[in-house]
Amino acid sequence: MEIKNITVLGSGIMGHGIAQVSAMAGYNVVLRDIEQKFLDNAIDKIKWSLDKLVSKEKITDEERNKIISRIRLIVDLNDAVQNSDLVIEAVPEIMDLKKKVYAELDNAADDRVIFASNTSTLPITEIANTVSKPDKFIGIHFFNPPQLMKLVEVIPGQKTSDDVVNLIINFVKSVKKVPVI
Repeated sequence: MEIKNITVLGSGIMGHGIAQVSAMAGYNVVLRDIEQKFLDNAIDKIKWSLDKLVSKEKITDEERNKIISRIRLIVDLNDAVQNSDLVIEAVPEIMDLKKKVYAELDNAADDRVIFASNTSTLPITEIANTVSKPDKFIGIHFFNPPQLMKLVEVIPGQKTSDDVVNLIINFVKSVKKVPVI
C-alpha cells in the first residue's frame, strides 16, 4: 500500500499542524472538523505559519501557495475520507469522543484505509477495538507543535500489522520527522 491522500480529523493546534507538515511533504490533505468556522481558523493559522517560513526565506511564495493548494477543508465526514489512504485523528483526549469518532469513521471509510490516533495518553488497543480492522489501527503521536518538533511516536496496538507499522514509519520519515516506536 502507498500513502498519497491523508485525512486529518480535528483542526485544532495538533490537527492543523499535522495537516501542514503533511502538505509540506507533498501529500494531498483533507482537514476535517465539525464546523466550518474551526476549519477557517485552522487554515488562517497554517497560512500564518507558512508566511513565517517565507519571511525567513525557508520556502518561496510559490511553494507556500502549492502547500496551501494541497489542503482541502471539509465538514462532512463521508466526503472527508472519500479517497483517503490514511486518516489521522486529532480530536480532544476524551476516550468516549475518540470511540464515537472511530465508530463513525469505520462506517464511512473503505476497508483499505489505515486509521491513526494522535493520542498521547489513551491506550491504542482500546481505541482500535472500536473498529472492524484493528490490524490497520496505529498511534501516530506528533509532539506539539508538529511544525517544529522532530520526534513522532509510532504506537502499534496489540493487533496492528507489521506492514502498517512499517508503512507508518516510512510516512513519518517522509514528513521529515524522526519516528520512535
